[in-house]
Amino acid sequence: MIDFADRPLVVDTALTRKKLDWEPRSELHILARLPFLLKKLNHHPEIWHIRNINRNDQKYEYHPD
Repeated sequence: MIDFADRPLVVDTALTRKKLDWEPRSELHILARLPFLLKKLNHHPEIWHIRNINRNDQKYEYHPD
């Protein structure tokens, strides 16, 4: 998997968007959310660490912040 870490993922989502009649909201775009995510990471690193461990162990839970 590490061989793919630096390669761009090119995906055409047009068919899925058309079929679902759905478009992502611009305020949830990764570049718009990144400052918020980094702030949360810096202020609560222990939560991020626990989530990463759980994710790696395939224990997925969602708790809204």
